[in-house]
Amino acid sequence: MTQMRNKSDCHKLRVLATNGRIFQLTVEEIKSLLSSRLFCVPLFMFCLILALIDPLVFQNNIALPWRVLFWATNGLFVTLIWYAQFRLLAWIWTTFEINIPLPSPLLIALSVTMLLLFNYGIATTVLEMPEMWEAPLWSDLLRYVLAVLVFGTAIATFLLPPLLDRYRRAETGPEIAPQPEDTPEKVAEIKTTVSSLSVNGRAVDISAVLYLKSAEHYVEVVLHDTTELIRASLRQIIGAVDPSHGVQPHRSYWVARHAIVGINRVRGSSFLVLVDGTEVPISRHRKRDVSEWLAQNL
Repeated sequence: MTQMRNKSDCHKLRVLATNGRIFQLTVEEIKSLLSSRLFCVPLFMFCLILALIDPLVFQNNIALPWRVLFWATNGLFVTLIWYAQFRLLAWIWTTFEINIPLPSPLLIALSVTMLLLFNYGIATTVLEMPEMWEAPLWSDLLRYVLAVLVFGTAIATFLLPPLLDRYRRAETGPEIAPQPEDTPEKVAEIKTTVSSLSVNGRAVDISAVLYLKSAEHYVEVVLHDTTELIRASLRQIIGAVDPSHGVQPHRSYWVARHAIVGINRVRGSSFLVLVDGTEVPISRHRKRDVSEWLAQNL
């Protein structure tokens, strides 16, 4: 898992699962994952396994229910610290436009280190066990980091695909009727041609655009290296661009031809896979049109 550069609320986490499928999760999708039953139940089972394997807590043998509670608390602590670090990186990019790509194993190691220091501090101050610091910290750190990495790999491999597909189906929703015609002011702001479009006062070649996404009264223009937000109508932009330059797989998306590398089909849902790993949903009402366009243009 690796942090990826993007813009404001589009800051993403890039995940390469062991089955070869690439995902890119927004902050909201990560929040949905961490609060879902599909994540919480495996997390509890993972903590239960740790409690069964390791009968000691602070060098004392205690009853299984208390060990489960101890490890469940630690699991939530590591999850929250990891999420806080990701949000901090997103905030740094949003505020200062400084991109800090970090591998998730490093974030996990930092989270586990903070957990161990917290636990050792509690043992020393509350339980009056200064001997906890006599054992080398790195051995516990290595053991628990490896355990968390195994859990994270299992999540990415088995739970992430169905959860993300479910989230995106709920997010995109059913097709809706076309909206009324746009005002002349909106049309004037777009100023598109067959090969370029005007983005915040500057001409952008279509070849630099990966995809467009409708966001209420705005359109997100996702480029190779950044994302621009313009007040415009996605329908008007698509109408002004040559049809061979891209396709609209969903009412909220338009994808450039050069950005498409393949199609993923999962549980009856289809997605266009882009060069940066993004998966754009294909609505069921547009599958035939998208297939015909792909056959003619790719």
